[in-house]
Amino acid sequence: MTMKTRAILSLLTAFLIGFAACYLLIYFSLIAHQHPRRSMEQYNTDLVKTFTRELALDTLQVQELKRCLDTVRTRHDSLRPIINGMNRTIREEFRNAFARVLTPEQQEKFAAFNRRRDEKYRR
Repeated sequence: MTMKTRAILSLLTAFLIGFAACYLLIYFSLIAHQHPRRSMEQYNTDLVKTFTRELALDTLQVQELKRCLDTVRTRHDSLRPIINGMNRTIREEFRNAFARVLTPEQQEKFAAFNRRRDEKYRR
C-alpha cells in the first residue's frame, strides 16, 4: 500500500469516526432532553412537591394549591372541546386550500393520506 493510499484511508477513517461520534452525541443529547409523558395527576403531584419544597408551604397552603390546580384542570378540560373544534376547522380549511393545487391523482392520494392520519389520531 502506498503512502498516498494510507493517508487517504487514514483521513477517511478519521472522518467516519468523527461523523459517528457527532451523530451519537447528538442522538443521545436529544434523548436526554425528551420529557416522558406524565398523567395530569402525576404532573400535579410533582408540582405540589416542587411548590412545597421551594416555597415551604404549610398543610393549609398545600390543600389550597391542590384546590386551585383542580379548578385550573376543570377549566382547561371545559375548553378542550372548543379548542379541538377550532383545530378541526383550521385543519379542514388547510386541506381544502391545499387540495386545490393538486392534480386529481394527487387529490385522491391526499384524501387517502388524510383518512389514514385521521384514523391514527382519531380526529
